[in-house]
Amino acid sequence: MLTDKAMVLSDETFHQTFLSSYKAIISFDKYRFTCIMLDSIRKKFIYFFHKENEVPLETKQIEQLINDNYLINSELEKQILIATPYAYSFPTSFNPSAHTEHLSNLFEDKQQPVVITASVSETCFVFSIEKNIYSVFTNLPKTKLYSHIQQHLLQSQYFSKKIKSKQQIHIHFHKKFFEAVCYENTVLQLVNTYPYQNEDDILYFIHLIIQTLNFTKEDCSLVISGFIEKNDNLFNQLKSLKISYQFTNLNNLYIYSYRFNELKAHQFSSMFFLPYENN
Repeated sequence: MLTDKAMVLSDETFHQTFLSSYKAIISFDKYRFTCIMLDSIRKKFIYFFHKENEVPLETKQIEQLINDNYLINSELEKQILIATPYAYSFPTSFNPSAHTEHLSNLFEDKQQPVVITASVSETCFVFSIEKNIYSVFTNLPKTKLYSHIQQHLLQSQYFSKKIKSKQQIHIHFHKKFFEAVCYENTVLQLVNTYPYQNEDDILYFIHLIIQTLNFTKEDCSLVISGFIEKNDNLFNQLKSLKISYQFTNLNNLYIYSYRFNELKAHQFSSMFFLPYENN
């Protein structure tokens, strides 16, 4: 449940003087703003901020959150993850100009700018952003935009190699939609977003995925991340699928401030993957 509250976790080594050696990863949807910072020299995450709203964040609120979290600094590298159900994947081969770095192609649109980014697994993503949101983030120096599902693909690629199940459905929950990335024998099978109104919708879509990919419940594992509680009704519904499951944890390629022990790791785990640095 969204609470209109903020959470801040800061390591004692965090200091504005060293922002030039930090990297910031910001996840944004209409209701949630999360910022973490990595000390890129020590490979240690040292700063965390999260705010949730009952109603959509307004532009002025977003600008204030950016200012309060040192993101206006011109030396700080920033990666913005836009969580939207309107992100679509396609093979990199469909775009001759695609490469392994971030793409900044923009189709000019008065209302909905559209961004294309290259990703792992020979995949590109195209997604749209409200113009005011696009302007807020792109006016920041040293900023790159990504879709959150691209980040979920990075996370699922990492965990797919650590899970023994032959068939895997990696699900990340946002408010009113979820992202799904599926593998069979570590080979990518599906990347998609699914809107939902209630738990029954989620169960329907998971059943549809299983049927479409010819997965079996005996060979399949559900890998869960995002905004879900381990004891709420949604989780109980997922258990009713009678499929093995596990929650994601933090990326063990990095060191974390002891203060991060307060986090519910599966909710924020997708943020601890830097594009093209964890592969």
